Amino acid sequence: MLGPDAALHFGQSPADKLAYIAAERAKGHTVVMVGDGLNDAGALRAADAGLALTDTLTNFSPACDALLDAAEFGRLATFMRFSRACLRVVLVTFALSFCYNAFGLALAVQGLFTPIVSAILMPISSLSVMLVATVLVRRAAKNVQL
Repeated sequence: MLGPDAALHFGQSPADKLAYIAAERAKGHTVVMVGDGLNDAGALRAADAGLALTDTLTNFSPACDALLDAAEFGRLATFMRFSRACLRVVLVTFALSFCYNAFGLALAVQGLFTPIVSAILMPISSLSVMLVATVLVRRAAKNVQL
C-alpha cells in the first residue's frame, strides 16, 4: 500500500525518473512507478512494479507489469490489494504443485505407480492446481471488492 512516506513526483523527465528510481532502490525501497507509458517506458521497466495508465486498453503495449484504465485510477489501492492477493495465490499453487510432485515422485521411485497411473494422475493434478488457483483468485476478487 501507499504509506504516509510515499513520494509523488510529477513533471519529471525520463532521465529524472530513472535516477529517482535507482536512488530509491539503492536505499532498499520498493518502487512502484505509475505513468502513461509513452515517455515512461524506461522508468516503468526499472521500477519493481510498473503500472501504466491508459484510456485505450486494447491499443496499448508499454513496457510495464500491469495496465490500468485511466478512468479507474481512483481504484489504485484496490488494484494493489488484488495484486498482492494474486501473488499469494501463485505461492499457494506453487506449494500445492510441489507437494503433488514430491508425493508422486516418492511413490513412483518405490515402484508403486505404473507409467499408465502416472500418465492419468499428472493431468488430474494439473487440473486441480488450476481449479484451486481459479477459486482463490475469485475469492480474492470478492474480498477486495473488484
